[in-house]
Amino acid sequence: MLNPIKMNEPHKQHATPDAKHKKPKENSNFLSIFPTFDSDTKFLLKSCLLSKLFMLFVCFWLNNPVADKNEDRWHFQANYNRGKYGFADGVSFMLNWDGHYFFNTILRGYDNIKQYAFYPGFPMFVRYLNLIVTNLIPGLSSYLEKEQLQYLFIICIGFVMNMCLHVMNTLMFAKLASLKGLPKYQCTRIALFFTLSGPTLFHITLYSESLYLFLTLFGLIALETYVYRPESRPVDEIRFSQFLTIILPLAASAFVRSVGTLSFAYIGYPLLIEAIQKYLKTKKISAAAPSVLRILLALVLFITPTVFLFLRTRYLYCRSEERRVGKEC
Repeated sequence: MLNPIKMNEPHKQHATPDAKHKKPKENSNFLSIFPTFDSDTKFLLKSCLLSKLFMLFVCFWLNNPVADKNEDRWHFQANYNRGKYGFADGVSFMLNWDGHYFFNTILRGYDNIKQYAFYPGFPMFVRYLNLIVTNLIPGLSSYLEKEQLQYLFIICIGFVMNMCLHVMNTLMFAKLASLKGLPKYQCTRIALFFTLSGPTLFHITLYSESLYLFLTLFGLIALETYVYRPESRPVDEIRFSQFLTIILPLAASAFVRSVGTLSFAYIGYPLLIEAIQKYLKTKKISAAAPSVLRILLALVLFITPTVFLFLRTRYLYCRSEERRVGKEC
């Protein structure tokens, strides 16, 4: 008895002799690393925006002396809200805890040893973005200074930047899951779980999480696109421009947060395996040279921020007995 034809299954074509030896087409479309805009994407965007607006409303409403005993609010009111704007006091929750260190670094640079626990990528990005916006709009800088709103404007710049990055991160989670071969509904659930989770509140305040995650996801999607799709191929055989598309965002994440240094494993480990395999196969060091050179380039890019901050703190705080801080010197 014949089995009924399953209409849902795709028709399978028999491979021709030429097709068996045909190499997989290389995915060189740079724009393919971005998510497509469809009905699921619209649903994720709505969920992301509504959940973040709800979080902001709750935090703004609770950020008052009665409900919030955090001293950071009083610190902001005394030092940065000299115009006594109620709205500025309300959004000061974006600076609570670590946010004050980022905020001070944006305004004055590194002038306290405790600030060196926070990497310079995010404060530098917000500082230059603020300079660009205030210089592009005529009269904006003088108006903000006259009305004593320059500090509030920096908070708004950081919020808008992080909000845009958070939306992109939500969509990129779905894109990465799709590249991993998961069905559409699971990709949407993964992105939805991320954007609705409570800790994502820190992704829209004056913290570095959103920028770090954006750079990491960007690099991972590029890695999946150029190395593992449509079929896996050696990292040292992809074009150098594609290699840079992978390595630069991942290395930049190490400039934003110290944990970004660990992302070196995404690219360093497969390159190390490839170098060892090629050397064992050919017994020639020259065969492993391309992998080794790319490992060294990646290593320099990843460790430079940490080495720079270490040397700078020792230079500033360990040069003399007067400036010596703690036993670390």
